[in-house]
Amino acid sequence: MAIINAFGTLYIYYTDKKEIQFITELLEKQNEIELKQNVNMVAEFVSDIYSTCVSEESVMQHYNIDLKQYDSERQSEIKKNLFYTSIERQVNALQQEGHSVWIVEAAEPYRLVFYPKKKELNGKLLEIPIEEANNANLWQIYSQLLLQRDTVYYEYNYKVLGKSDYFTNISYVKKMPEFGWIIGAEKGEEEIYAQIRIFEENRASRIRQMLFYTLIVSIITVLLLIRFTFFVGNKFSASLTELMRALMELTRGKEIEQLVIKDKHELGKMQRAINRISESMRNYNKFTKDLVDNNYYSELKLTGNYDELGKSLLNLRQKLQTETEFELHQNIENKKRNWHADGLENINNVLRKQDTNLEELAYLVLKDIIKYLHAGMGALYILKQDDELQTPYLDMLASYALEQRRMLKQRYELREGLPGTCAQEKSTLYLTEVPENYAKITSALGAANPKSLLFVPLKIENEIFGIIELGAFRELQDYEIAFTESVSKSIAATISNMRINERTNQLLEQTQTMAEELALNHEESLMKQAELEELKKQIERLSKL
Repeated sequence: MAIINAFGTLYIYYTDKKEIQFITELLEKQNEIELKQNVNMVAEFVSDIYSTCVSEESVMQHYNIDLKQYDSERQSEIKKNLFYTSIERQVNALQQEGHSVWIVEAAEPYRLVFYPKKKELNGKLLEIPIEEANNANLWQIYSQLLLQRDTVYYEYNYKVLGKSDYFTNISYVKKMPEFGWIIGAEKGEEEIYAQIRIFEENRASRIRQMLFYTLIVSIITVLLLIRFTFFVGNKFSASLTELMRALMELTRGKEIEQLVIKDKHELGKMQRAINRISESMRNYNKFTKDLVDNNYYSELKLTGNYDELGKSLLNLRQKLQTETEFELHQNIENKKRNWHADGLENINNVLRKQDTNLEELAYLVLKDIIKYLHAGMGALYILKQDDELQTPYLDMLASYALEQRRMLKQRYELREGLPGTCAQEKSTLYLTEVPENYAKITSALGAANPKSLLFVPLKIENEIFGIIELGAFRELQDYEIAFTESVSKSIAATISNMRINERTNQLLEQTQTMAEELALNHEESLMKQAELEELKKQIERLSKL
């Protein structure tokens, strides 16, 4: 009975409310991370798509539409249609994959921009009153919360028309002030709890099955021992009395000492059998206690090829090991995703705050990336055009912790050196065998060669804007390289926007200069006309004389 008690303890442990609460919190956190990733993904889509529709050149390059043949009003209409159609395609793709993402205007009357659940509501108004917030519109609540910060997690209860039950949703929203939009994603808690119920039912089923097997084995063992007892008769009454005592203690779940074997025949065989059962029960009891204490690597020696109970316990241990390793793996992946999202958000904040001075922006972003990756050194190159040779080249815009900074090569032609090769191939270049004569990383302790080098192109679609170079005293992980590639897209988009703004300002200055010249020419023409009128009057007076 000791093993039955041990299994009872194991069952209670694995149905404990605290464990269910832990699993619930884990799944809720995982769903929050998923919502955040979906929203950030759509926000990145919107920024990328906007850069393809902002000018005549970008529309021609990405959509093969020549806007010069249309007037300005028609051009604006075409750009807007391309912008909205591309975003709708991306949002609908996420909806088909099971991710509920929507976009709504950030100001009253909160018109829906994209609402994949009911596409017929796109461009219309939809009110979702929240009773716990005095029936305020859900979109108004989001707008007020986003006045204090850029992103918000929000949980709310709502009631569907025609039904008496309330439903709970968790949502993650983010504002995009440059478009006047709010982007959000949501998921019902009913989906989360469904996963928990399935997990709990499967686990309870396994425990009940193990308890049933244990009970059957115990009953069979007791019956066999009783049969042997009656078989030997009164001749072995003293030994039988000891055997019965041992059996009674076993049935009460008590561990017994090993019996002293005095007989070499049937009675001795029974004593040896009881000793083996007692030893097996001790082993099973210790093994189940180890499982309760989360020691999933405890060893259990089978009594033979037909030890089904021992095999079932080992199978249970294997399943628990697998579940634990899976949870650890999920925790690690969640930490990586959080690290990626937080780092990307920090870099984007720097890009938004510094949007005028490109050189200062390059240095600040480069420094933050190196510190976030715990890298040693880096450089940022921007792609420029040689006016004399009419060829593109890379110019170092910023560097960090490089030895002899002023003596470094500042310019690279395409295909020249590692930066030029990366720009020409338009793909990431990662090296773990660094040349001895390459630039060294400087610090307070001196200078040393990096152990790995990473070159990532700053590009949007297939257009290169520059290169980011990083060096470290260690080998970079795959998720760190993926993070650098994500950051490079944001940097490229910012450089593209700054260039567009610079060209716009130049055109404005040229327009203003031309207007001033026209005004000056007009004044001169008026003066000459007045002089001609005066001369005409003098001629008339002379003719009268």
